[in-house]
Amino acid sequence: MKRELLFWMVGYSVAALFCGAIFLYRWWFMLAAAFFGLRAGRAQWKKRNRERREEENRQQFQAFLEILHARLDSGSNVQQALVEAQYQLERLFGGERVVGDFQDTLNRVVDSTSSGISLREALLHLVHEEKEPLTRSFFENLSVGMAQGADLAMLSGTYLRLLME
Repeated sequence: MKRELLFWMVGYSVAALFCGAIFLYRWWFMLAAAFFGLRAGRAQWKKRNRERREEENRQQFQAFLEILHARLDSGSNVQQALVEAQYQLERLFGGERVVGDFQDTLNRVVDSTSSGISLREALLHLVHEEKEPLTRSFFENLSVGMAQGADLAMLSGTYLRLLME
């Protein structure tokens, strides 16, 4: 990551220096252009990093929905389906745990249920801390659906179709 940040900063700085040399060949203007290039490069790197994380979270959530839908459709209960989804996500996306990504959030839910907190309470806690609106909506509906006895396989299938569109 540091190498990529350095690449973006130096690239933007060189481009700004080049533009500065073309427009006004003064040392103070070129220094200001280089500083602007460093700032612009860092901002661009942050933007690309954020977009990459959002896309990765979306892919993880989609894989989670596919696994959860398959498990619930085959007759597993929600707890077993969540544990299986956690295992499959670790296998698919590797063991790298980045704080704030979907896999980390799911791991916290499964860990809290194994430590004695009810699944409904763990899901409600996840709803409050999740930033992505679609994910928050799914877990909120899953919690309500569990309480009311809804068809959870159909719910997960609906969200999966919504995410694939």
